[in-house]
Amino acid sequence: MSQQTLKKFFWRGVNTEGFQSKGHLFAKNKKTVKSALKAKHITVLEIKRGLDFSFFSITNKISHIDITEMLSEFSILISAGIPLAAALRVISNSTRKIAMKALVNDLSQQLENGQLFSEALKTKSDYFNTLAFNLIYAGEQSGNLEHALKEIVEHREKTQAMQKNIKKAFVYPCIVLVVAICVSCAMLIFVIPQFKHLFDNVGARLPLLTQMMIHLSEAIQNHAITLLILPSLIYFLLKMSSRHFQKWHAFLDSLSLKIPVIGKILLASIFSRCFSTLSTLLASGLPLMEALKITASVAENPIYTGAFMAVHEQIKNGEPFNTALNKTNLFPVKIIQMVSIGEESGQLDFMLKKVGHYFEDKVNHDIQQFIQLLEPTLMIILCALVGILVISMYLPIFKLGSIL
Repeated sequence: MSQQTLKKFFWRGVNTEGFQSKGHLFAKNKKTVKSALKAKHITVLEIKRGLDFSFFSITNKISHIDITEMLSEFSILISAGIPLAAALRVISNSTRKIAMKALVNDLSQQLENGQLFSEALKTKSDYFNTLAFNLIYAGEQSGNLEHALKEIVEHREKTQAMQKNIKKAFVYPCIVLVVAICVSCAMLIFVIPQFKHLFDNVGARLPLLTQMMIHLSEAIQNHAITLLILPSLIYFLLKMSSRHFQKWHAFLDSLSLKIPVIGKILLASIFSRCFSTLSTLLASGLPLMEALKITASVAENPIYTGAFMAVHEQIKNGEPFNTALNKTNLFPVKIIQMVSIGEESGQLDFMLKKVGHYFEDKVNHDIQQFIQLLEPTLMIILCALVGILVISMYLPIFKLGSIL
């Protein structure tokens, strides 16, 4: 069930004792509501689509943060001794987002019907990944579900914090560049043409720089629609081609990792995410071969997804983990050495956790350096753009003074 298709329905019916009852359900359509009520032995008299006008329910999409908060609250409630289904009902009552309420209610219903929590989560693969399924299943089998939930929440919070830092690093330069482009375009479209009109009347020959800016201004005015549509069209084509052509997608991902400074940040974030995930899975008792498959799915980069699958195949053929990593030529020596130490000492999960922490710190450090380097660079670019435009406007004034 997708995030956008969850709706609120009010129903009225008759129970097995002949008394009328009413209430509301969150479901995909009326047919789903009828099936749910039939399972409760309620004869339906009326079903109406409901509307939720709550300010906090306007945005109905379930985010990664919503899921993390739900799992965190769920962990706290079951640690207090509250039964699983009851804990989910408490969470449902505390949320005002329709889609989230429907998701939690459905999970609660499945638990009441005798399903394991891990089995219930598998029916919600849009919101819970393979890592969550396996960790929760391991926690259920070992009788330590609370610990498994804490591991998932900690892992998700770290991943989300890292993604937030990376986005923050890119948002600032984008805003500055957009402002610089807007200011420059405003001057080219509205200010420079006025100077052209003025000097055309005087009959003075304009300096070369001013002529270049006037030609640029005319080009922008004559092709404004094309210049507005073209970037969006290029972005759309790149997005569609990367979605439908795997080789092109792999090429773009490979290219992104080679961008100076940015590539280092993206690569470190991949290593941090993957090796932290692998460490968490091994610590929960999952075999290395199965853990590698799950790690490959969270790499979020075709190159390293393929690399972890290649490592999986080489280990299957009898190669040690560190040797298999080395043969891919995609992992730095530091990782291979730490994996080798972990294998020899029998503390592989601990060493992998260290690898994850190391690259997490590296991402944060590189982002700070990137921002510190970028701030003065962007200011120089902004000043240069505006400065060139201002000089191109004032040069004719100086020339006009000499003519007069």
